[in-house]
Amino acid sequence: EAWAALCSGGVWGFFNAGLAIMFGFGTALLVGEGATLERAALVTSLVVWSTAIVAPFGGMIADRMARPDLLIAGGLIAMAVLTPVTALSGGHWLLFVLVGMASGLIAGVIMSLPGRLLPPPVRSLGMGMFFAVYYVAFVISPPAGGALSDATGSPDAAFWLGGAFQLLALAGLWGYGQAARRIAAAHA
Repeated sequence: EAWAALCSGGVWGFFNAGLAIMFGFGTALLVGEGATLERAALVTSLVVWSTAIVAPFGGMIADRMARPDLLIAGGLIAMAVLTPVTALSGGHWLLFVLVGMASGLIAGVIMSLPGRLLPPPVRSLGMGMFFAVYYVAFVISPPAGGALSDATGSPDAAFWLGGAFQLLALAGLWGYGQAARRIAAAHA
């Protein structure tokens, strides 16, 4: 059960670390491409707006799926691809919307992972472990993205890192699935 909590924390942490790249470096990317600061901030905010609009639908879809982990995996893969493509495109506004939509579809489903496997006697401890991993993953994102941007002289590098963070979240989901199978076998 501890492994499930740690892995689900990794999913949530690296998902958010990759998403933070969009917020933290989107404006710099767009200004570097010639957008005004106001336009860049507006386009960057489309990630949050589209996430907020789509999030309830992600929950509804997941509740109707036999394997909601497949929705999470699909969303993480989409974000892993779309995040660096956003930089390659020069920050096209539609890509910010698509990343937000992928994020919205899976955010609530990811948050439900610990509750699926952690029984009430250890749920609080498990959630503490979940959030510890989340905070560690999330706190490394801005400085790591900044260091890469500084080293390359371009915010594009941070977007590639954001895609890599989504792949780390996908690895966490795989670990969570392994833990879920072990827990199910132990209770069978």
